[in-house]
Amino acid sequence: MFKLRMIFSLLFIGSIMVGCDKADITEKSKIDENVSPRKKVSAYYSVSTWGELKARLAEIAQNNSGGVINITANIYSDADYGINIPSNTTISGGGTSYGSGGKTITAAYLPRTRTLFLTDGEHVTIEGLKIKGPWPSASPMRCYSGASGIYFGPSANYGKVQNCDISGFPGAATSFRSPGQNEVYANNFHDNIANNLFDDENAELGYAKDEVMGYGVMVSDAGVAYIHHNYFDNNRHAIAGGGDALNQPSYDASYNEVRNSKGARIDHHFDIHGNPYNCYAGNNIWIYNNDFYGTNVYTAAVVFRGRPQGIGEIYNNTYFQVSKFYKTNENKSCPIPDNIFRYD
Repeated sequence: MFKLRMIFSLLFIGSIMVGCDKADITEKSKIDENVSPRKKVSAYYSVSTWGELKARLAEIAQNNSGGVINITANIYSDADYGINIPSNTTISGGGTSYGSGGKTITAAYLPRTRTLFLTDGEHVTIEGLKIKGPWPSASPMRCYSGASGIYFGPSANYGKVQNCDISGFPGAATSFRSPGQNEVYANNFHDNIANNLFDDENAELGYAKDEVMGYGVMVSDAGVAYIHHNYFDNNRHAIAGGGDALNQPSYDASYNEVRNSKGARIDHHFDIHGNPYNCYAGNNIWIYNNDFYGTNVYTAAVVFRGRPQGIGEIYNNTYFQVSKFYKTNENKSCPIPDNIFRYD
């Protein structure tokens, strides 16, 4: 059913795009009009080891050339982390939708709160890869708490993650802080989950409750992301919006299928956090044409924890054995949000 719906959805989007620029149909997500154009690159590489991948990334950064790196074999990350991806760089594993047939990068070890790949460059694309983190289940392995996959920093506009299979990150599989037009498309995010294992008696060990996240996609600070045609399964939250005191994130989530097939406890699928300092929770949030499945989802499919600074719209979604929507406030002195509009 999922594949059939996705095929029809993709055909529908293709028909919309005939005769118009893609930017026309993602205008809600397009915040920054001054992002520099993607540089034409002439550097193309094939790599088959982690060392070769790091060397080519360093070469691209040194030459400021941009480049395309094709990964031709399954590789292991050698316990490395914080690997920088320069601007105008594509890393490809050769896979198609949802990572099918793609090469695998395995991060068998990743320290607490660390991230495998980082970028603050524009026009970075990760595509056609299977990326496996160190924590594929909600087990009490505290050493991996908060470990994450791919981080797009405040200047990493026009970031793209497409046709990937990303799993095993108890922090966030992908996260975005940049206000440009970032896109998350046709990926399989699964088993990015961590239960709230840390209680007060463990505080002396240096572990904090807020390190235990487990998100497929996280959008925070002034980040903006267009998140569409993805499959989410067994993530603590499929999409999480950060609760920042100053800048507020935005996301547009559509045509996603969201499940919890392994039955681990999940509070909700999509959310936008507020903060204890004001009444805001996000800027503009659009959630539409998604399928939500509810096994062991304890609160609702969608949760707003404050008032969007702009607007919140939820419509044309389908819900199976799950409550639809819940709104509350991080700041209990704030009124219940009144600018969230639901049409489903």
